[in-house]
Amino acid sequence: LKRAYLSLNTSRNTVSNFEKAFLNSTAGTNVAEELRETLDKGNNVMLLTGHAQHLFDLPYSHLTANISTQRNRGGMFLNKTMALERYKKLPMTYILSHVSDIYWVMPDTASRVKYGIPTEIANEINARAGRQFMQDIRDAKESGEGRIISIVPSGTKMEHLYNEEGSLEKLIMPQTCQATKGLISRAEAVLPVAVYDDRMLVGGIEHFGNVNKEERMKLVSKSIGKIAFMTSELAQVPCEIEN
Repeated sequence: LKRAYLSLNTSRNTVSNFEKAFLNSTAGTNVAEELRETLDKGNNVMLLTGHAQHLFDLPYSHLTANISTQRNRGGMFLNKTMALERYKKLPMTYILSHVSDIYWVMPDTASRVKYGIPTEIANEINARAGRQFMQDIRDAKESGEGRIISIVPSGTKMEHLYNEEGSLEKLIMPQTCQATKGLISRAEAVLPVAVYDDRMLVGGIEHFGNVNKEERMKLVSKSIGKIAFMTSELAQVPCEIEN
């Protein structure tokens, strides 16, 4: 897993700092330990991050979570158009599929419009990913070995707003659709993570317990709000969720 980090051009010092973030969350807890205990009970955890600066916050967060809990793979939701992207001439699919199972989805984003993906095809891709996800978390629950599944709730990067001097003034996080919130709420817990300028903040784990669907959705929204708050702390500019 650590070699995978280095393949993404991440320094050893940065990897070490990311691991430390999992030992001391913004809630003052050792998330690595709590995460291990949660997974050992067969509970699945959705790790959320926001694409505040680049696309690598998702694999960075996912890899750190796996290293910190001594787990392998887990799953990541990725935009299908990432299959067309390359890093150092290597397809992103080649890099990421070595460290995680991939759930390919087609969110309603600018990249979908750019590549002219028809709505009916996107819907079919999303439905297949959803079915596989549900099967995997059921299997994990039954096996007593929970999975870490990582996702960017908004499905796309944050918008950067600059002032007349060219300095970053504000970050805007796109809204998360209800269907995605519902998907996230299918796990047993949720963990928000923010990455900016190769620094990471990890929020506390929110356990759903036996609460109803409405309360689960509220906890998901709370965790998404934490991503915005932590991103603001790292970037030192306001980070707002789009109305």
